[in-house]
Amino acid sequence: MYFAECNPPLYLMKVSEVNFLRAEGALRGWNMGGTAQSFYEQGIRTAYLEDRNFPIKEYVNYIDDYLNVDAPKGIAYVDPQGLTPDMPSVTKIGVKWNEGDSKETKLEKIITQKYIASFPYSYESWVDLRRTGYPKLFPILNTEHSDGTIKPGDPKVQTADNIMRRIPWVPDDPQTKEDINATGIPALSEDTNNKPATDTQMQRLWWDVDAPNF
Repeated sequence: MYFAECNPPLYLMKVSEVNFLRAEGALRGWNMGGTAQSFYEQGIRTAYLEDRNFPIKEYVNYIDDYLNVDAPKGIAYVDPQGLTPDMPSVTKIGVKWNEGDSKETKLEKIITQKYIASFPYSYESWVDLRRTGYPKLFPILNTEHSDGTIKPGDPKVQTADNIMRRIPWVPDDPQTKEDINATGIPALSEDTNNKPATDTQMQRLWWDVDAPNF
């Protein structure tokens, strides 16, 4: 009753997300019932269905032009407060599907468009970022405010060193802290240097492996 009175409907999974998942599956050679291109383009076309306040007609009017964008706009980020230097765009891909692209480029296109379509849901996007390295983002600023495990990255290169991998536990009582130390931390995977798992921001989870996408 509470949810019905607040702001229905509530999404369990967006149809565009389903399409992008199937696009990635097809790209990896799994039987998704269609091609990576067809699911990719359908994911973009159906993104408007999830925004109840978006003028659908305007979206539909421009979608074909958007699907044919072959090169990135390259719009630099300008800090409105002037506290950081202008940052050139790190996205070097367009939107248009090209069968001649490498699988890596195709995956980047799929995940980048999935990121846009899934806004404002953040958890799915963060998982995709850790899992694939896409979409490409600016390096984290002020890494000195982290727990010491996040390192400054090269603005021109997307690396695992400038992506926060997990949120550390915050125990609020001795019993919880004891449980974390006894079972939680050991259950985490060992990192890429074969060191014991730690309750830190850069500790990878069991599914977050440091391996190439293809």
